[in-house]
Amino acid sequence: MSFGLYAIGFAMLIGGLIYPGYLVHMPGHWIAVGAIVLLGIGILTGVKATRQSDPGGSRYGGIWRFCESCKYFQRSENSLSHSSRDGMDTQMGEFHF
Repeated sequence: MSFGLYAIGFAMLIGGLIYPGYLVHMPGHWIAVGAIVLLGIGILTGVKATRQSDPGGSRYGGIWRFCESCKYFQRSENSLSHSSRDGMDTQMGEFHF
């Protein structure tokens, strides 16, 4: 569902609640307060309901390994070793997030 469609539906809900408040002679400032609160709730739930997940999974998730020779962390698929700058194979420690 797109955010625009969600926003239109929520605006109709807010209008549907404002009109009966007007018909029962509710004070206008309370109608405005209720509309503003519902608008905020609508934006928060609309963004949450329509956000798309990251296709690659978590940004920092997966397996990260620390290379002793390079002194930095790197994302790794399945291999437990990599070639360092001097061409020698070095072992790395795993970190799962």
